[in-house]
Amino acid sequence: MSDAFRNLRVRCRQCGKISNQSFSSMAIRLVMPECPKCHFPVREEDAVPNFCRTKKIFKFIKRVLTSPFCIFMTAVHATAGGTAAEKAAAEKAAAEKAAAEKAAAKKVVYSLRPSWRPPVLRPLRQNLHDMEIWPAGELVYRRELFVNRRAFANGMAKNEFHCNMPADSMLGTPLEFDLIGFQARPHHGISSKNFNAFYGDNTGNGGAFQWIFGSCVRWLSTQCQQIPQGTGLSGIAPGKLLSILAAAREAGITPEKLIASLAAGQGFGIAPEKLAFIMDRKTVPEDMLEKLASLLAASKGTAINFYNTTDIYRRARKITSNETFRNIIEHSKGFVAEDEDVYYSTTMVGVLYAFI
Repeated sequence: MSDAFRNLRVRCRQCGKISNQSFSSMAIRLVMPECPKCHFPVREEDAVPNFCRTKKIFKFIKRVLTSPFCIFMTAVHATAGGTAAEKAAAEKAAAEKAAAEKAAAKKVVYSLRPSWRPPVLRPLRQNLHDMEIWPAGELVYRRELFVNRRAFANGMAKNEFHCNMPADSMLGTPLEFDLIGFQARPHHGISSKNFNAFYGDNTGNGGAFQWIFGSCVRWLSTQCQQIPQGTGLSGIAPGKLLSILAAAREAGITPEKLIASLAAGQGFGIAPEKLAFIMDRKTVPEDMLEKLASLLAASKGTAINFYNTTDIYRRARKITSNETFRNIIEHSKGFVAEDEDVYYSTTMVGVLYAFI
């Protein structure tokens, strides 16, 4: 019976159902096997592997492993050897960590970018100034300052005494400036004629002081007479002053009149009482005239005032590093320096800052 028939698991080609069928090894088939679902004939070629025995083996193994006895023995084994395993793992991890720290201590770390910190705005102890020249005998209508820190308008080279600007027409990075005012003056020893002609004479000609921001923004425009000099003139030569005082004494000019004349002309800053005592003909010896001449000639009358440009809240005008500016001195009818070159300097009064 076993040789004549075989039991196989076959899959139906039409509906795909798997069923158990009996196939005969004899030449003549008595019954043709059919699918129990769709009744489609099945053949031996449609047989599929039989996993029944494999499933039984897996079920037996699962039953053994999940039995109470096996679970108990597994727990006992883990308790007995778990502590030693944990100690070994901890010792291994500690050894690896120590080796890593030792290697890191010997390793040279190269930083591609240094640690960045924001710069601090620090004040510097310096104002900014520039100087320009009016050559003798040359008619000049206009001069611009702070535009060229290396040379004057006539091509002569400048040095630190003439200009201390860090760049032409601007401050440059990393500088800023809080502008609170200006001081401007001609050089010491300028003659009275050139001085009066430069600032303004009886012909209606005089210098105009302009400060320009950017290319054409006229921020300040006033007369040069309104800009304080900061330091006064160098005075009159002692010999010339001595002759003037002697002539005034011989002519019988009163001390009050001489004081008024000196105060209106030069303003040397000597107390009127002291000058009246010196000029008193009853108490002044002859050599006192020479002492007075030397005193007046050496006097310079230092002033600390300046043309204030702050606003109504006393705030300065901040000049950034890339903002352009320049100073223009202009004479409507032109200015001709006589007998000597005239140097005129402008000082920016304020605080210079640097980001360092």
